[in-house]
Amino acid sequence: MYQPQEKDFIYPNWESRFKLLSQQGFKTVIIQWSSYGTHRFYEKHPFWIKSIMKYAKQYNMEIIFGLYADPDYFKKIENHRTEIKNYLQKLYRINVATARRLSLQLDKDKAFKGWYIYDEINDEAWQDAVRGKALKAYLYQLDHALNSLTPDKKIMISAYFSSKTAPEEYVKFLNETLPEKWILLLQSGVGAGLVTPQKCQTYFKTFSAAYHHQWFPVIELFSFSGEIPKADYEIYEKQYNCRNKNYILFSWRYFFAKDFLQKYNKSN
Repeated sequence: MYQPQEKDFIYPNWESRFKLLSQQGFKTVIIQWSSYGTHRFYEKHPFWIKSIMKYAKQYNMEIIFGLYADPDYFKKIENHRTEIKNYLQKLYRINVATARRLSLQLDKDKAFKGWYIYDEINDEAWQDAVRGKALKAYLYQLDHALNSLTPDKKIMISAYFSSKTAPEEYVKFLNETLPEKWILLLQSGVGAGLVTPQKCQTYFKTFSAAYHHQWFPVIELFSFSGEIPKADYEIYEKQYNCRNKNYILFSWRYFFAKDFLQKYNKSN
C-alpha cells in the first residue's frame, strides 16, 4: 500500500519502483488516496496517473486507486458530538465526485482493477447502534454509486482493532456492515503498537473462521527516520508469523529501504 505525498513528485522515478516491486514478486499496488484534504494529486500532478499506469502495465501489476482521505477523519469519528450522518454524507459526496473524475482517466486502462476506501473501521468508534447503522448505510450507498460507475471493479476498505471489541463481536459487526463483494484489509495492529502479536493472532484466527467474505491481513511497518531500524524488521516478522494467508504490506515507502529488502529477500 502506498500513501502519496507531495515530496514524491519532486524527483519521481516510478519505473525503478515498479521494477523493484515486480522483482520482489508483488502483484498489486494499492494507492491509499488520490486526494488528501485539499490536495488533489490527480489534478495537481496530471502526469502522475499516466506514469503509474504505464509502468504498472509494463511490469504486469494491478492498481487499486484510493479516493478521498479526510485528514480529520479519525478525530471526527472518535468525537461523539460529531453529527455522524451528516459527516458520512459529506464523505460520500466527495468520494463519488473523486471516483467520477478518476474514472475518466482510468476506466479503460487494463491495469486499473478497483477502488480503495480510506475510511478505516476501528473496533471502538462504531459500537453505538445508531452510529453503526449510519456507517452501514454510508457504505452501501457508496457501493451502489461505485458499482454503477465502474461495475466490474473491486472495492477495498481497511479495518483495525485495538482490543476495544472482542474478536467474535468485531467479526460479526463487519460481516453485517460491509457490502458482500468488498474486500477487507485487516490491519494487524502490532506495527502501530495497538495489540500484542498474540492478540493479533487471536483476531486473525477468528476472522479466518468466521468472516464470510474475502479478506487479507495487513502487515504494518513504520519508520520516521528515513531508515528501517532492526527493531522494525523484528516487528514485521512478528506480524508475518501471525498471518496464515497472502497479505498486504503497509506502507511501500518504508519497504524500499535497502536494509529491509536484504532481510526480506533472505526470508521469502
